[in-house]
Amino acid sequence: MTRQQIWSYYIRATRLIFGGCFLYAGLVKFGHEQEFADKIVLYQIMPNILVSPLAFTIPVMEVMLGGVLLSGWRIRSSLFGATTLLLIFVLTLFQAGMRGLVIDCGCFGNEAVSPSGVWFAFFRDTVFLAFVGVAYLGSYSIRKAPGQTTGTI
Repeated sequence: MTRQQIWSYYIRATRLIFGGCFLYAGLVKFGHEQEFADKIVLYQIMPNILVSPLAFTIPVMEVMLGGVLLSGWRIRSSLFGATTLLLIFVLTLFQAGMRGLVIDCGCFGNEAVSPSGVWFAFFRDTVFLAFVGVAYLGSYSIRKAPGQTTGTI
């Protein structure tokens, strides 16, 4: 098996797994925008005027990103989007943990609230970020066949 084939399989597996995660995370928030807005407020980093639009926008972005990752369309761009979104989530969770906030992260609907919950979500999302970030960087190692306009991922 060549290095290019290994990267291709890794990227395919990563985009399918995390495409499903993003799709699920977004869908469980649809219809529960107010509950999600209440969780965003607990992070204490957004002006109240931005909370409701953000509570609507994040699930839409997650569903769209999940769909694009699952479809295989614009792979490098979708992996970049997933990496960026996960980086924002990781930084948000880190600041909440450092400030000692005991909150439900709001990532996958309602989760148990405990002092270690924010740190668990932080480490989980950091692992997610590592997998997706490596896939994004690895997407540059996939060569295109002559005359091909997209990669072979």
